[in-house]
This record gives sequence, structure tokens and C-alpha cells, in this order.
Amino acid sequence: GLKREDYYLETKLGPTLYENDHAIDDTLKRLGVDYIDVMILHHPVNNYIYAYKMLEKAYKEGKIKAIGLSNFQVSQIQEIMDQCEIPPMIMQVECHPYYPAEHVYDFCKKNHIQLQSWYPLGHGNSDMLEEAIFIELAKKYHKSTVQIILRWHLQMGFGLVPGSKSLDHIEANAQIFDFELTDEEMKEIEKVNKHTQFYKVTKESLQRLATTKCNFEEGE
Repeated sequence: GLKREDYYLETKLGPTLYENDHAIDDTLKRLGVDYIDVMILHHPVNNYIYAYKMLEKAYKEGKIKAIGLSNFQVSQIQEIMDQCEIPPMIMQVECHPYYPAEHVYDFCKKNHIQLQSWYPLGHGNSDMLEEAIFIELAKKYHKSTVQIILRWHLQMGFGLVPGSKSLDHIEANAQIFDFELTDEEMKEIEKVNKHTQFYKVTKESLQRLATTKCNFEEGE
């Protein structure tokens, strides 16, 4: 019952559609909307330069309000910036206190690309949620460890994509705007950095991504 502008709609273009000139229009039709707020390329496989130019064209036509990338390395982002007209506006990447987007953080900040976190809670990794610093801060601020970590993301300047199927969890995830971590607390959180991603990229995983159609690509 809400107006279209009351929703913020983000989606991805899957790798098997990177040379499909109708893919973006087909997405709009499937979703029943005139425009998408954000569309990003899913992975740096197949002809992602061509796909990015498709995003640019749709952006110029007003079909997409912001364009970006997901899981790209710095060299690949630079390649796109060198060959395309419109710099990426968003970079979606695995990011959490165990791995604060180290491989792209400085580059994206320098180039005014908004980082957006997926796996913001460590893909449900209980070890991170049970770190002493988060338990201590949760007690201090009368919050959950999840809320402390989400607040960390916010203060780091990351966009957040915490997944949840529970209405209670969704509401709790939004209750992070009534407190602020101090500079000293943010520095303490830096100490839990393990410099390790949960999602492991391999030649085999990239090959699967390059050739496997996702459900949303098939319109299911």
C-alpha cells in the first residue's frame, strides 16, 4: 500500500546475463517497477565490462538510480573506471570486524565509492558474536552483541545488508541509532581483526558463478 518511492530496492545482475541486452528491462518487468534504486554486478566473471556498460545505459535512461559492483578486486574496479564513463557508486563486499574490507577499503574511500557489507555478522559465526569486547559493550549500552557489531559497521561508514527472516530480528537490527561507540571502543574492536574472509574464492567457485543460472535470472 506504500508508494514506490517509499521503498529502496536493490538487486544484482547475475553473471550469465552479462551480455543479455534485455536483462535489465526483464528485471524491471519481473519486479513490476519502473526503476530500481541500486543494481550491481554479482561477480567479476564473464564479460563484466559489457555488463557494466549496460548498467551505465540504464542509469542514463533513469531505469537505475545507482550502479555498482560486488566482490570485485581493486584491479578490476580500476579496469572498469578506466574503460567506462560512470564510476561505481557502490561496492558490496564481505565485511565484518574479523575482516573489515581490507582489500578495497582505502581504494573505495579515496574514490568515493560507498562500501556495503554482506556477511556483516560473520555469516552467523558465533565466535565473533562472543568476542569479549562485544559482550562488554553490549552490557554497557544495554544492547545485544549483534547490535554492537551493526553499530560498528555504521560508524565505519559501511552500508548494511544483515539478512533476517524474523520480524523481531529485523526490528532489533534497526535499533542502533540511539547510542554511539567511542573512538577508544572502535580502536579496541580493531584488535579482533583476523584478516580472513569467511567466503573463499576459488577457480571452481568462479567457474560455477560464471555458468550457473540463479533462480532470479530464470524469473522463478
